[in-house]
Amino acid sequence: MDRPRVTDAADNRPTAARDADTGEVLRAENAELRRRLEEAEQTLEALRGGEVDALVIGDQLYTLEASDAALNRFLGDILAQVGDAVIAIDGNWRVTYLNAAAERQYDVVTGDVLGSPLDEVYTERWLDPGDEARARTEFERVGAWRGENIHHTRRGLEIHVETSLRRLADRSGRTIGRLAVIRDVSDRGRAEAALRAAHDSFRHLVQNSPFGVYTVDADFRLTQVSAGAHKVFENVRPLLGRDFAEVMHILWPDPFASEAIAQFRHTLATGEPYRSPSMVEHRDDIDTVEAYDWTVERVTLPDGRPGVVCYFYDLSERQRLEAALRDSAELLRQADQRKDVFLAMLAHELRSPLAPIRNAAEVLRRICGNSTPALRAADAIARQATHLSRLVDDLLDVSRVTQGKIRLLKEPVALADVVQAGIELARPLIDRQRHTLEVDLPADPMFVVADAARLTQVIDNLLNNAAKFTGSGGRIRLSLAKVGEQVSLIVQDTGVGIQPELLPRVFDLFTQGERSLDRSQGGLGLGLALVKHLVESHGGTIEAHSDGPGHGSRFTILMPLMRGEQVVAAAPAAAVSARRVLVVDDNVDSAESLRTLLELEGHAVVHAHDGPAALVAAAEFHPDACVLDIGLPGMDGYELARRLRGMPQAGSTTVIALSGYSRLDHDERAKAACFDHYLGKPVVLDTLLALLAPPSAD
Repeated sequence: MDRPRVTDAADNRPTAARDADTGEVLRAENAELRRRLEEAEQTLEALRGGEVDALVIGDQLYTLEASDAALNRFLGDILAQVGDAVIAIDGNWRVTYLNAAAERQYDVVTGDVLGSPLDEVYTERWLDPGDEARARTEFERVGAWRGENIHHTRRGLEIHVETSLRRLADRSGRTIGRLAVIRDVSDRGRAEAALRAAHDSFRHLVQNSPFGVYTVDADFRLTQVSAGAHKVFENVRPLLGRDFAEVMHILWPDPFASEAIAQFRHTLATGEPYRSPSMVEHRDDIDTVEAYDWTVERVTLPDGRPGVVCYFYDLSERQRLEAALRDSAELLRQADQRKDVFLAMLAHELRSPLAPIRNAAEVLRRICGNSTPALRAADAIARQATHLSRLVDDLLDVSRVTQGKIRLLKEPVALADVVQAGIELARPLIDRQRHTLEVDLPADPMFVVADAARLTQVIDNLLNNAAKFTGSGGRIRLSLAKVGEQVSLIVQDTGVGIQPELLPRVFDLFTQGERSLDRSQGGLGLGLALVKHLVESHGGTIEAHSDGPGHGSRFTILMPLMRGEQVVAAAPAAAVSARRVLVVDDNVDSAESLRTLLELEGHAVVHAHDGPAALVAAAEFHPDACVLDIGLPGMDGYELARRLRGMPQAGSTTVIALSGYSRLDHDERAKAACFDHYLGKPVVLDTLLALLAPPSAD
């Protein structure tokens, strides 16, 4: 123990992992070795004391002679057959004997190292810096020491060994040296190092898990708790090592605690995993409500025995956020609902004054001579009223698009007729801008299944868009053609074009290109978004193309054609004849201007400003048609329509709703109230006149 020692502190333990069972096998073998060494030591003591006359080793009989030389030869034969390394050293730590196992283990030849310092055979490194001093103290006290350290051979091989060191004495009891029996336990050391590494890795994984993890061992004790689980196990240190059933009853009330304990025991016994549904539980220890989603599985813990691991997610914060989101969504829904109500009221309030303005403009146009200043003023008033009406309609339509509320009334329609209707709507703006409109329509009317009014709106929007964004005197071309089983409609202009960065977003809501300060082109950036939605609602597609600013734009619509449908020629429209018309509107200007217009068309008209007065007028006037406002004071238009239907003087009359409220928002109520038609303010006079025409005879 007094010779120089190598105390290199670097830890060069091997990293190869072994199965936990390997460690158990090695420990058993080590215990057997110790038993055999003790028997050998007892035998040696008996030999030295003269208590043994002969030994049988294998099939060889050894008769012991009285001389020390004979005894030494005998002992050498015995030690040569021992599987562990045996090295004898004198009082100066010089080698006096090596058996064959020692030669193999340290790769030396006895003749080369006899008489040499032990360091010529191996150097050692202690596993713990204090082990050397403790070994020296123990050897000096009892003359023996047993322990583990690391041996380095002359060729640089590192061996984990277990050494049994004994004092050697002569017959007189004088110490003459030391005998070391050394067993290579590197495999066991590697297995134990692997176990330690696995344990450290497992602990590191548990401690640094982003979610809550805790383990319960085979004895049903809480053994490890991750940082993510500290919220659950508020008093982690006092709880570690305690019976898990006791811990559960500390944290949660029954029946949850008992049910969880039973589930953990079941998983530990059977290996059957368990995944809980998301649950909300009340914590007894901190008096809070928490929500968790947890899973229980059986695993092999670092000690080699089965255990249970539970990993869980704390859903409390997520549920609070989800509740907040639900509350926010409800607030948004309510705000959106209030917005819809506001837009409907806004439309009503805007349309109500627009109706008398437009009616008055129509009156002026009919009573003024051609090319008079009054006629030009009337035209200007009519144009601006129409423009305002379009803005209101676009705003409401986009609101419905975002909510999916636009309903289409589809039927077979001739696309050529729809195109002509769209052209008529856009013609005033095209003419005012002095554009040239080229129209290329085939002889085939090309039938599609569509809502004719909405497709007319699409064409009107595209033509108006082209007219607004093309300088005065430009060219607009509209073409219709069959492409396979589809129809292609193209609107192309020579206008300002579309910037490349804007082209991908041209159909988004509120998207607009650069505008002049005077905003002479107008618009809210809603038209193309509405067009795209309406086209796609008809099963079609629309694309925009432009070669850049100053090179015009092209919009291409593709829609599926009808198959095998027969076209039935429409009957000619009936001629308009004088009718008796009852106009009911609480807006005096609107009622009187509409009365004047209808009278100019040859109709007999009376008007009233509320429901009761309208019923009196109907009983006296016997109207052929009634034009009713919806938002009447006291008795609304729906109730008035129902009462008119019940009167003998007006039971068969044509009842037309004329309102500032949207038809889509009131269509079902209008049908229930027996309205024949529903028109929005300001009304297009030709549309109203067509509805006032008497029914044709069969």
